[in-house]
Amino acid sequence: PKETKIISPYISTKRRYHGIHDQQAILVFSLTLLFLAFLTHNKVFLAGNDASRFAQIEALVDYGHTYVNESRYNWTLDLVAIDGKEFSNKPPVFSVVGAAIYFVLKKVMGLSFAQDEAKTVYLLTLIMVGLPSAWLVAIFHSGLRRYENIPFYAKNLTTLAMATGTILTTFSVTMNNHTTAAAFL
Repeated sequence: PKETKIISPYISTKRRYHGIHDQQAILVFSLTLLFLAFLTHNKVFLAGNDASRFAQIEALVDYGHTYVNESRYNWTLDLVAIDGKEFSNKPPVFSVVGAAIYFVLKKVMGLSFAQDEAKTVYLLTLIMVGLPSAWLVAIFHSGLRRYENIPFYAKNLTTLAMATGTILTTFSVTMNNHTTAAAFL
C-alpha cells in the first residue's frame, strides 16, 4: 500500500511497508553498528563522566546499593558525597538501564567488571550507546528518502558523512547518554 501527500514540491510522504526502503534502513543500521563496534572503547576514561556511570552500574548490580564507595571507579570526580557515602552525580535512569543490561550480561555470559573489565565496558557501551546511535543514523537515512529531488548517491554520501564525519561518532563510542537521548527524541 502506498500513500502519497505533497508537502512541498520537493518533499513527498510516500510510504512503503516491507519494501526496499526497509532493507536500506537495515543495511545502514548494520553497517553503522559494525563501524561503531570497531571504534567502541573498552576502557574507562579518566575524565570522570563515563566512570561515574560505570560506578553506579557496578554498585547497583555487584554491591546492591546506590552509593559507589566500593566501586573500582570511585576515583571519579563526578560524585556527590552525602553522609559519608558517595553517589554518582549523573541522572540515574541511564545507569539503572545499564545496571539491568549488566545484570543480564553477568547472569547469562558470566561477565563482570571484576573478572573481565574490558569486555564488560565494551559490551555495555556498544549496547547502550552504539545501538541507539546506529538506529539514529538509519532513521536519518530513512528521512532523506522523503526528498525525491536528491539523488540516491547523495543521500548515501550525506548519511555516510553524518555517521563518520561528525561529533556523533565520538559520542557513539564512549559511555554517555547524549546520542541515546537524541535517538529517542
